[in-house]
Amino acid sequence: MKKLLLAAALLGLLPFSAHAAGLTYSADTAISLTGTSPAVTLTIASGSGADTVTVNTTDVTVSIPSGTQFTISSPYYALVVNGATSNAVISNACASDKTNTVTVSSSNTSTQNLTITIASYQCGGQSSNVGSGAGGGGGGGGGGGSIITTPPVATTTTTTATATSTPSTGTGTTNGTGSGNSDITALLNQLISLIKLADAQGLTISPELKAIAGIGATGMSGGGAGAGGRYFFQHNLQYGMHGDEVRELQLFLIGKDLGAAAKALHAYGANGNFGNLTKAALVEYQKAKKISPAVGYFGPTTRSMVNSDY
Repeated sequence: MKKLLLAAALLGLLPFSAHAAGLTYSADTAISLTGTSPAVTLTIASGSGADTVTVNTTDVTVSIPSGTQFTISSPYYALVVNGATSNAVISNACASDKTNTVTVSSSNTSTQNLTITIASYQCGGQSSNVGSGAGGGGGGGGGGGSIITTPPVATTTTTTATATSTPSTGTGTTNGTGSGNSDITALLNQLISLIKLADAQGLTISPELKAIAGIGATGMSGGGAGAGGRYFFQHNLQYGMHGDEVRELQLFLIGKDLGAAAKALHAYGANGNFGNLTKAALVEYQKAKKISPAVGYFGPTTRSMVNSDY
């Protein structure tokens, strides 16, 4: 029964409170805030500790004793920490892919009782494609936590990420220049994605363009494009997002054809929208590759696997 309650809590189906002295997370743990639209998946980092952790529908409350460090990350939107005292030591880092990581510890013997919420803007402070808190109806004021009313948009902008000289590893370095190899990689990714989409829709593609996209004479290969047509994923992706990278992920999952979910996605088509079919196909792929947790979130671990498996 305890295992069932824990599984339901991690899926965001009910509030979850873990009570244990010196509670320690031995592995990265995904939690879902189902009160936001779309639901947002956060990750509690391996090695984090707390006395209690409660996952609610729109926020996480955590009690951090002295000498314990707690780290949590959001894949796109900024995290806001409330309730910290002057003795709290807080590190707030924003990665190039807009992942926001917050680490909290206490500098003395006091315990930090915090509430961590999702902000109505993306990591880095750019308040685009999002809405504010839930309204109270009519002309009344809003209440509750921040609600994301418009799904985030996956783009191929490269102003904050530059590919390394060995992109086959699926990793990159950040220098914020948005020039050189990064621009070329982004343009090539866009071209490959468009060529593959046109081919999937039955349009006539010249042999030269097929060669660029790694498409064989009989159509798209099942994720096995040649080196000249490889697509390198650069961003985290999740339910509700849309854009060229989501479309390319859909084409990859369709090409792998690992089961019923991939077939259902193929029947629907690669439209660039990260919906339930895409999430189910991604979970199917994660399970096949023994990626845990297999929750349909395209984060660093899955992205590295896909880039090497393309």
